[in-house]
Amino acid sequence: MAHTFVQDVMKKELITVDSSQSIKDAAKMMDQQNVGCVIVTRDNVPVGIITERDFVKRIVSKEKDLSLPVSDVMSSDRKSTRLNSSHSSVS
Repeated sequence: MAHTFVQDVMKKELITVDSSQSIKDAAKMMDQQNVGCVIVTRDNVPVGIITERDFVKRIVSKEKDLSLPVSDVMSSDRKSTRLNSSHSSVS
């Protein structure tokens, strides 16, 4: 049985947004890059992630101002894994 590895399904280049940038900037970046999430950084260090689900649950449904910084709505429970981990072990 063939395994699918994380490195086989992930994007190679990370799309990032600084934590001080606006929610609207993050949305535009996600649209332009055709991705469902962006990594949020502070001083080039990952501090969170903002996902399409965050836009539904934390922004639109709560009627947040799109000029607020992305740090106000990002998810910050980060988890990591190795590239050679099997897809089933991290899902």
